[in-house]
Amino acid sequence: MSALAKGVIGMLALCPKELAGLVNLSHLKAITDDTGVLQFTFYGVPDPKSGYTTDDNARALIVAAMHFTQTGDEEALSLAQRYLAFLRYAQRDDGRFHNFIRYDRHYGDEVGSEDCFGRSLWALGTVLNSGLPEELKKAALSLWERSLPVASRLRHLRPKTYTLVGLHEAAQVFNGHCPTLLGLAQQLADDLCSAYLEHSDRCWRWFEDTLTYDNAALCEGMLRAYLLTGERRYCLIGLEALRFLNAVCWDAEKDCISLVGNRGWYRKGGTKATFAQQPTDAMWLCWANLTAWQLTGDEHFREMAQACWEWFLGRNLLGVALYDLETGACHDGLEPQGANENRGAESTIAALLTFLRMAQP
Repeated sequence: MSALAKGVIGMLALCPKELAGLVNLSHLKAITDDTGVLQFTFYGVPDPKSGYTTDDNARALIVAAMHFTQTGDEEALSLAQRYLAFLRYAQRDDGRFHNFIRYDRHYGDEVGSEDCFGRSLWALGTVLNSGLPEELKKAALSLWERSLPVASRLRHLRPKTYTLVGLHEAAQVFNGHCPTLLGLAQQLADDLCSAYLEHSDRCWRWFEDTLTYDNAALCEGMLRAYLLTGERRYCLIGLEALRFLNAVCWDAEKDCISLVGNRGWYRKGGTKATFAQQPTDAMWLCWANLTAWQLTGDEHFREMAQACWEWFLGRNLLGVALYDLETGACHDGLEPQGANENRGAESTIAALLTFLRMAQP
């Protein structure tokens, strides 16, 4: 871990609001053009050959909305306009979204994945509950209203959880008095409950037989559903699953977060893959633990959340920083030999979302 990272960790350990000052949009702006944020980089150089995804532009919109709300930064506002325009272009007439858009702005698919759809609903809900100007919120609401009916037909767990986060964000604007949102949230959360009851046992407290990507998003979705509906079993399952995941992702010997690697994942009864650990997993683990801490006051959750953003700065198995404080770029993962040399959209956005959530009052 670098001396700079150690100094930052020591300085901010008791004042997480100071993290807002570490949100550096330089790399995000560098990989964003007139269309949106490019998917990949060639090392640290924007890679036009990779084109764009709605996945990345939706998450980048959340970064811009949160950063503008916290700081009033005009550059964040400009980015938010661009990413929201991208979602407008990507949305189909039936409310679903294209995910892949080539560098020539032609669609690269007929329809995007459910993950893409859920992340778009999360982004639009965040815009509605942000400090962005009213014209952007009106545009987001129009897209939201077209897409919302599709959410009841989602089949996979992660899109349902992304949608739940978006529903909870939007509900803050409607003051919780929206039967459509409440009913949809209950439907999606009930599906998660059913999956949990089907797959969990005394030693495996989880929604599936394999821990894969964005795992803690499932916990965050359950906790947001509880906040939205008041249904206590959502909270109980969300906290129980999060405690299990925290135990899986904590390396006591190294005193740091050790995420489930995507080179093999972690199947029930098997062995957890150590590498490649992904920034998006650290981000969701941070978010879920912060929500759990806010709900319970249990310091264990706060400490885990802090350990997640410290993972980006070098408190990880290899002691290497993934997030560059000076450029705002984040390496694409933790590999056996060190940090992945590429610095694409997903990883950079994940780091920024971690810092922004830690900086929220």
